Amino acid sequence: MTYRIAAREYTFEKFTEVEVADFDDDQISNFANNWFKSKAIKPETFINLLEESNRIKQLAASLLLLTLLCLAFATFFIIERITE
Repeated sequence: MTYRIAAREYTFEKFTEVEVADFDDDQISNFANNWFKSKAIKPETFINLLEESNRIKQLAASLLLLTLLCLAFATFFIIERITE
């Protein structure tokens, strides 16, 4: 499995190639709601962050990068609360 488009030149014969489409706004929101539903962070806080920054929102269209954004946001949120 790879996220890199350039890796196409290294294909293997017995493997199926699939491409994951970018998430739209509703899918991003649904993912964030599911990600943060059992955490102390409200999903709306994360979604508002995305709405404030078009660059970050563009990253969130990728499932892999959206996952990393959620992890980073949760980590920094927890650290901020601990150090208050």
